[in-house]
Amino acid sequence: MLTKEDILQLTRREARYHLYRIRTYEEGGSSHRAKAIKAYYEGQEGFTTWSGFARRWDVDEEGQHHKIVTRQFTEEQEWNRELSSLVGD
Repeated sequence: MLTKEDILQLTRREARYHLYRIRTYEEGGSSHRAKAIKAYYEGQEGFTTWSGFARRWDVDEEGQHHKIVTRQFTEEQEWNRELSSLVGD
């Protein structure tokens, strides 16, 4: 089982991997056993629901990936904006 210190050592990519797995599980998908990670993020200010991960909240990009931040745009909106900047409207 992971400790809080183990969680704080995860890279942003590793943290987001686990958070996506938990969201999938909470939405009825495959199981995820990272109970310590789940409890850690559920206890933070800014946590709404697991279906809100990458839609309403995410982990900070500035080295504080163990902290929840509120998203200004959904991941899909950001992706569409990035695509538009590459191929034009």
